[in-house]
Amino acid sequence: MSFFLSALGLMMVFEGIPYFCFPKKVKAFAEKLPEIPDSTLRVVGFFSYDDRVVGCLYRRRKECLIV
Repeated sequence: MSFFLSALGLMMVFEGIPYFCFPKKVKAFAEKLPEIPDSTLRVVGFFSYDDRVVGCLYRRRKECLIV
């Protein structure tokens, strides 16, 4: 459980970096979001999600083989 909470905290840190370092660029990007077609956002979201899931599964499988 502590590993999960550590990973969740690290994710929150990484997600907060753009807002802290580049607030003007984040606002400009947010203004452009309505112009992007829904299909494009779905494709980007799917591949982003898919890459993370596959990466986690691969890493988990690799750890099981090492131990």
